[in-house]
Amino acid sequence: MGVVAAIMGIILGVKTLVPDPEPPRLSVVFVLDVSSAMRKHLGGTTKLAAAQKTILENIASYPGISTSLRLVTASCDVTIPKPTVDFSTDNADRYKDVFRNLPAQSASSYFEGLKSAASDLTTTKLIQDSPQKLLVAFVADSNAKCGSPLSGFPIGGALVLQFFWLGGSGGELREVRKQLEALGFSDVTIQVVGTKKKLEAGVRHTVKFSSETPPPPPTESTPTESTPTESTTEPTTAIVPSIIGLEENQATATLRASFTPNIVEIDVENPSDDGIVQDQDPKGGTEAGAGSTVTITVGRYVVP
Repeated sequence: MGVVAAIMGIILGVKTLVPDPEPPRLSVVFVLDVSSAMRKHLGGTTKLAAAQKTILENIASYPGISTSLRLVTASCDVTIPKPTVDFSTDNADRYKDVFRNLPAQSASSYFEGLKSAASDLTTTKLIQDSPQKLLVAFVADSNAKCGSPLSGFPIGGALVLQFFWLGGSGGELREVRKQLEALGFSDVTIQVVGTKKKLEAGVRHTVKFSSETPPPPPTESTPTESTPTESTTEPTTAIVPSIIGLEENQATATLRASFTPNIVEIDVENPSDDGIVQDQDPKGGTEAGAGSTVTITVGRYVVP
């Protein structure tokens, strides 16, 4: 008994010297459509190749971010495979292996892929405790023919979704918006991608903004009898930034520092206005409650 007790004491002592692992500061799930719609051309390459290149560049730029990958395709199958790449930091080589051997990889349907990605961020050990969680999707086929089996069971609440749409405009894009709403995604930005440059810039800005270290909490001073103290209550209002003329992803990233963006879309006649903020409410320069909603009107160009 004495020997056993001594061994247990050593084990417990070692355990106290090794701290429990901390959750990653930022966790990202990439959802990549590998359907035939992604094989179409985009700026001298294919949509799929452009998306893969963008993912790899961002992982290389932020090796300390914990990332995971799920592949989706134009299928109505409800099978849910394991993540193609599990959460890990500095895992660019694993992504490269997957992209080199796509035919050998398992892919789920579009609906199940988004559902699983949301589940990954909210139930996976350590990841669920990340202070920042982000879901980035690259999709060109809405699977509209499948209907929405998840309707009524929203799973995207409280998650930030950056959705890069590489498919057609018009009815298919409207179907995507309905699907995301049915899945419960409230903090969602849909960026319609028509060029490789716009795709690369959009993802780079999204991940960079999310990976920025939040400012440390203010230090508290201990009051003394000889030193009067002032009230240190946090401000409840903030000045609304002016974001008219910015691209949608830049505008929402700017607003999220103090406010909650709400996106409204209008049709525009000029292609150069596509994805550009046309109006905002409240106006820039006005004072509003911190965390309150700022509605931004974004132009959407639909090819005649």
